[in-house]
Amino acid sequence: MKLAATVWELTRKDLLLYSRDRTALALGFLLPIALVTIFGFVMGHMGGGGDALPAIDVAVVDEDGSAASAALVAALRGSEMLDARFPKPGKDGAPGHWTREDALGFVRNGDRPAALVIPAGYGAGAARLEVLADPGRGMEKRLLDVALLRALFQAGGSGSALPDMDAMLQQMLPVTRTDVAPEGRDRQMSFQISHAVSGMTVMMLLFSLVGFSRSLLEERAQGTLRRLLAAPIDPRALLLSKLASSMIIGMALIAVLFTFATFAFHLDVLSRWDTLLVASVATALACTAFALAIAGWAATDKQADGVSTLLILVMAPLGGCWIPLMVLPPVVRMVAQFTLPYWSLTTFLGSFWYGQHWTEPPMLKSLGVLLAIAAALFWLATVLFRRRYLAA
Repeated sequence: MKLAATVWELTRKDLLLYSRDRTALALGFLLPIALVTIFGFVMGHMGGGGDALPAIDVAVVDEDGSAASAALVAALRGSEMLDARFPKPGKDGAPGHWTREDALGFVRNGDRPAALVIPAGYGAGAARLEVLADPGRGMEKRLLDVALLRALFQAGGSGSALPDMDAMLQQMLPVTRTDVAPEGRDRQMSFQISHAVSGMTVMMLLFSLVGFSRSLLEERAQGTLRRLLAAPIDPRALLLSKLASSMIIGMALIAVLFTFATFAFHLDVLSRWDTLLVASVATALACTAFALAIAGWAATDKQADGVSTLLILVMAPLGGCWIPLMVLPPVVRMVAQFTLPYWSLTTFLGSFWYGQHWTEPPMLKSLGVLLAIAAALFWLATVLFRRRYLAA
């Protein structure tokens, strides 16, 4: 109880000091709002297409097993426009097997933007190919149309030139189209806007909390920290109070940004408030731990500014905060999974775009990784704090 009371008093002190500089306080909230606005409008009106875009991730289900389906599968594997995924072989070396229901789950949960089902009877001409795609991912759908048409020509031995217009593509492709929209997506919001809001929120949260956590350096330079350590209080309360005050500021910033996005971009927040609350707490906790680790490592303000700016500006684009990961090369998508922003962005998009509740397995996985990152970074911050501050 005594430790908790000390932590609360120190937290209240930090919040009061933070609120005294009204200009800095306003800028701390207005700058993220400005970036969310700019990226939201830009991404919301961004067009797709172009040969320079990387391969589209698509799951392929072959339920036919004929010579015709084998030729098409071979063409899909060799397509430069597609990153075709197939089931992994079993432990005994037997071929893996996916069903149409598996493909539906991949698209509905956001594991893949699209899937291609080669149904039984395709080789005999008794069934048409089926494309399962998220109706809100227009860019990927158009690119998939072009790639699939090329693969069909290649599988049939045709070298014909491809048409460019979407209408002609739809007429020429012998496929059945099935839109797969998650049940939790209450309105047909833009994927680009929901991505931009989520990405900018994560990035600006990192910047804001790193700036706030630098108060440790300021207190040490001003001698305040020495006086606090000389007082009869538990030294752990100092770091825990910084964690608590940073969490409060982080949650406030997220609330402001999501409220703004509700009115500016019609982003649905209220119907999923519980999932967003859990995701926001996990994200704020991980970002706070990152900020405290930077503050514990740095010896000066310039060191904290330099290393934090460098790390954030590397993690943010790699983690998908700037542009959707699907337009980045496969190696970048793999590296992204080792960054904090990737898992924060995954939780927010899981709620906004895929309508997932925080209790569903994909969300629990992302939340678990975020909490593990937070625990590891806070442990690092504790070690650095003891070496840098308590040993002096």
